[in-house]
Amino acid sequence: MHESSPRICALIVTYQPDKDLLQRMIQALAPQVEQVLLVDNGSDTGFQTLRDTLSELPLTQIPLGRNLGLASAQNRGVEWARKQGFSHVLLFDQDSLVEPDMVLALMRGLAQLQARGERVAAVGPVYIDPRTMASRPFVRFPGLRVERQNCDASDNLVPVDFLIASGTLIPLKNIDPIGPFEDELFIDNVDLEWSFRALDRGFRLYGVCGARMQHYLGDHAVRVWLGRWWHVYRHSPLRQYYMARNRVILYRRD
Repeated sequence: MHESSPRICALIVTYQPDKDLLQRMIQALAPQVEQVLLVDNGSDTGFQTLRDTLSELPLTQIPLGRNLGLASAQNRGVEWARKQGFSHVLLFDQDSLVEPDMVLALMRGLAQLQARGERVAAVGPVYIDPRTMASRPFVRFPGLRVERQNCDASDNLVPVDFLIASGTLIPLKNIDPIGPFEDELFIDNVDLEWSFRALDRGFRLYGVCGARMQHYLGDHAVRVWLGRWWHVYRHSPLRQYYMARNRVILYRRD
């Protein structure tokens, strides 16, 4: 296996997905990667029907039978990809739609960084919520502040402190020194914790401005006026619980 001939596995974690959206997602992804892997957290929807519908695509499924959470599902998928000899894994939630050249843009950005001698844990795309058509900025955390990192026309690559899981491209050789995703967090802040752990272990994270995808944030987007119009993303009570619980867990750490 050589960096000049990467083998990329797209890993999608599902739980009660919108089958039409998922089908569009797989059809957009399949031409850009060698393999699409679905790891399902015990959905009761007809996944064999979906499999039959997309039988011509390189699609593999790992049904977990019950909801083990996002982190555990990602870890199962990563281990499968490693055993199959893939060089990179591309993580996705079930509600993201990639542009036709997104994977190529991510790989080019990663190759450029590696050529500069950077020790890169992962790269990720710009993402847009299709309900608002607003792009979300990359972020850094200097001190106790959140600093937006908007794309600069002079450089396609933006150093960041955090990448959302969906759309993140990870060289699998990085999993051992950084470690797997934290099962106990279950769902929210899994990507935040892994990003911070990667930085702590001497790696860097980058956003690639030329790579773009659509991604749904929360269950609903609501416009509110606070000096100007803002979009507030609403989540279910269960998601709010995990968001609050996991932030408390992480606030106790360095």
